[in-house]
Amino acid sequence: MIPDQSLKLMAQIEQMKREQRPDAPYEVQKQHHAKMCEIIRKHLIEIGTTGPWTMSEGDYTYVSEQGAPWVGIVCRNVITFALNGYIGLPTGHKHWGKPYTEIEDDIEAHGGFTYASNGQGLITSVKEPNLWWFGFDCAHAHDYMPLMPTGTDPSRYKTEVWVRNEIVQIARKMFQGNWKQSTFIDLLKDI
Repeated sequence: MIPDQSLKLMAQIEQMKREQRPDAPYEVQKQHHAKMCEIIRKHLIEIGTTGPWTMSEGDYTYVSEQGAPWVGIVCRNVITFALNGYIGLPTGHKHWGKPYTEIEDDIEAHGGFTYASNGQGLITSVKEPNLWWFGFDCAHAHDYMPLMPTGTDPSRYKTEVWVRNEIVQIARKMFQGNWKQSTFIDLLKDI
């Protein structure tokens, strides 16, 4: 049985999701997402479900490598509170415009790709309109999901660092090293 406080939280987040406007300016969308994450974070702390998701991770982070023609995003899912990873490809890339089912034989992602679009539904679609995005989530049966901790060990949680590294590895495969790779990742929090 789900505790009353969890049911109230779920109802509050669902209401906030309905109020979210996909055509709103980038900063408004980002603030809305941050507000939902903060409400969930407080709830998780109250019920004692703590970990990196309540203490040290961002909820929306850009990832890239110096000189890379792609951009990545780590974004917290407000349904599971697990992280999702997205890789934005520029126009002209061989995978631009393709559904994820057409690239899965060539490129692997954690649990398989679950998203391919011009950014519809992503906060970033307003800021980066010419990118084609591929995404994966860390909310599979073998992953730990803070809002759905049903028997999975918290050590199975995919951290922000883990998701950033997965994004970089996928992007490198997608471009097969066709740019000068740096030895570091530029991490731009809260852009």
